[in-house]
Amino acid sequence: YDERYCQVKEWYAHKQGRGAAAYHVTYDELDTGKQRVQKFGSGVKLVKVEPDKQECQVMYVKGSGAEEKIVVLADDEYNEIEIPLARFIGYSTVNEGATAVLYKDDEEIVKIVVK
Repeated sequence: YDERYCQVKEWYAHKQGRGAAAYHVTYDELDTGKQRVQKFGSGVKLVKVEPDKQECQVMYVKGSGAEEKIVVLADDEYNEIEIPLARFIGYSTVNEGATAVLYKDDEEIVKIVVK
C-alpha cells in the first residue's frame, strides 16, 4: 500500500445503513516498523505479496555509528549479502552466528527476522 510493503495485523468491515462497506485495516510498515490504521472503501484493490523465504547466517557487523553499521550475511551458497543495520527493525545490534530470515519479493528484501 502507498508504494510500501506492509503486513496486515487485523482488519474488519464497517457498514452504516445502506451505504457501501468500508474496511478498517491495522498494519505494520515493514520498512519503518510503524503501526498504522487505514480506512479503505469497498472498491479499493490491494496487491497481496507472497514473499520468498531465505535463511542466512550473520557473519559479522562492520562500520560504526547506528546509521553506518552494515550487517554482512552469508546465504546457503556462502554469497555475502550486505544489509544496513537500520533494516533490522527492532534490533539495535545483531549477534554473529545468528540466523536471519530474509523475506523477498523478487530480489527486493521485504522483511528481516532474526532467530
